[in-house]
Amino acid sequence: IGKACEACRVRKTRCDGSEPCARCINRNVSCVYRTRTRNRPRKSQAPAAATVASSASSNSDDTPGSSHSAHESQTSKPKDDNSWGFHVHSVAAITTSPSSIIQLHYGPSSNFSMLHSIYRLITGIQTPLTRREEVAQVGPGLDLFQNRQLFFGDLADSKSTTISNDYSGMFLNRELCDRVLERYLATYWHLLPILTKEDFRRRSDLLYSSPGLFSFDSPDVVVVMLAMAIGASILEEETLAQFLFQRASQGAEKLAELVNIQAIHIPLLQAQFQMERSRPHSAFLYVGVATRKAVAAGLHRGISIRGQMRDCLQRRLTFWSLFIQETWICFCLGRPTSISDPGSGVPVPAEEKYLLALVRLARLISKCAARIYNQRHESLLHMWNAATELRHELQAYVEQQLYEVHLDIQGEPGTGECGFCKTIMASMYYHAQLLMFRPFLVLRGKLRSPAPQAGAESSDKLRELTWLDTACEYCLEPARQIIKYINKSCEINPLCKDTKYFSFFLEGACYVLGFDMLQDKTKVDTHLPWLHVALECLSTM
Repeated sequence: IGKACEACRVRKTRCDGSEPCARCINRNVSCVYRTRTRNRPRKSQAPAAATVASSASSNSDDTPGSSHSAHESQTSKPKDDNSWGFHVHSVAAITTSPSSIIQLHYGPSSNFSMLHSIYRLITGIQTPLTRREEVAQVGPGLDLFQNRQLFFGDLADSKSTTISNDYSGMFLNRELCDRVLERYLATYWHLLPILTKEDFRRRSDLLYSSPGLFSFDSPDVVVVMLAMAIGASILEEETLAQFLFQRASQGAEKLAELVNIQAIHIPLLQAQFQMERSRPHSAFLYVGVATRKAVAAGLHRGISIRGQMRDCLQRRLTFWSLFIQETWICFCLGRPTSISDPGSGVPVPAEEKYLLALVRLARLISKCAARIYNQRHESLLHMWNAATELRHELQAYVEQQLYEVHLDIQGEPGTGECGFCKTIMASMYYHAQLLMFRPFLVLRGKLRSPAPQAGAESSDKLRELTWLDTACEYCLEPARQIIKYINKSCEINPLCKDTKYFSFFLEGACYVLGFDMLQDKTKVDTHLPWLHVALECLSTM
């Protein structure tokens, strides 16, 4: 028979064996002893709910960031990774043939993780607070919300698209091709300024000046075709977009083992095309190809054999464009990155103001992924302190960009290309802040749900954590700001209205507001109008 009460066992403190013991009297918690010795064939996990409750009772009167709270949490928390179960990894599989099963994984920072939490609320599936980091089978939720195509991309479609071998219909309408190229240069080019706009236009003109001399397998031709394909997709020129992308992809396959600047540009453009068409997994794979080739070419070391200034500048632009794109895509999908920040080893071109701003934002996002989602937190307060520190860094970043690129996240988005860049940056900023605090929103939702394995007393004490409500508000406010900013941008800027990728940000914001509304019915009047605004904005895209 154990000589220590359950509360002292969890906290790993000395118990005097009294009923109740002195420590439980001082902490004003129930003192319960085991009736029989538990058989422990292997090390087991301490009940996380009781641990968090003990911490709440001892720390609720203190500031979360104080040294006393931090010391108390260190002595009272088990050293378990995400032991409160608010990190949900999403896994689903499809069977393409009796011998072929395709399984994909999205991490806890993906929208699919929140979608699964909403699915649980709707279906009434309960999950214990004591569960560690969870890997959930999200197939039923994908079917309910008709998101299987988004989750798997083209893998979920059994139809194979084929294109004709006839090249004659490609450039019949030069005016249309010029228009789709200009649309790309006005939008996504700012996220991937690997070539100047004049270089893109010059290469496009060469396709028409000597149509019988160029090769579809030439890297320069493939790059221009992909840029046109992205512009065609934005303008909903579906036939042209599909033709250009598939023909360019055929040319890219023949360059699979080529390692040079153009060979890196091609998969980056392919990733942009897939992002615009809501195929995140495919975009992730293309960015992975670009990353491997960039490392093989030594871009992460700032190496340039020719030593020419133009060549060095292009290599730096290519590397940092890749760094931004890979960091962002991996963060949004909850997957680890493959390339690290070289710091001053590869200088960021100072004349590219928007690129420099996005590099700084990508560095903060990388820090968020490392400290919030990939780090072992000994307590909730440690995670809260990390999130608030990152939030202050994000706020300082925005204040800096107000002077450098005139980004005013509380003001008018602006029109034209400048307005498009500001809308992209503001959306990424708000989405990053939303993901910093979204785990706390998921945790609060679990605390409000019936949990038989956690006692009523523990749940009551957990609900007394006032800073948890503050953390949730830090998640909900960015969601509202995303809807407000993008909706305003779409009203005044056709470049934003036609770009379908903004629907990703609206989706993430709606999931957060919808989740909070489902687990707290009193929030309906607050959140529902924002959901209506988001849906109206989506309907105009």
